Amino acid sequence: MVKKIIHIADLHIRTIQLHELYKEQFEKLLKEIIAAGLVSPRKMGELEMYSPLDREILEIIRKFSDLGIDVRNLKTLKRQAESEVSIYETKIQPILMRKNPTSKAQAEDMLDDLIELGEQLRSTLVEVAARSFRGNRQS
Repeated sequence: MVKKIIHIADLHIRTIQLHELYKEQFEKLLKEIIAAGLVSPRKMGELEMYSPLDREILEIIRKFSDLGIDVRNLKTLKRQAESEVSIYETKIQPILMRKNPTSKAQAEDMLDDLIELGEQLRSTLVEVAARSFRGNRQS
């Protein structure tokens, strides 16, 4: 019985050590992500608050990091997203300028459509670009 207790205590200590190591790695990654401008936490006193979208971005970047993709390389994807949105802005901005009370809803609907089309096109273009790595599979 004593050996089991010691064994369980040893596992608990190892778990805490792994947790601390993971926490340190995540904190380092988080600092890199913030420095790269990929998320911007809002300060509330000493606390840093993250929106649901920020948390989603953090989780996706963590997965990229687990696969060996550096944060600095992901900045390119953010710049591409910002460029894409500036293209959409040229289409929705004139609608937002109208005095029509339904203009905002029309612009938001158009933006949703543009975002969806952009996601579809980007996904397809990446598949085409990655074709050479897929061997004999045809895309």
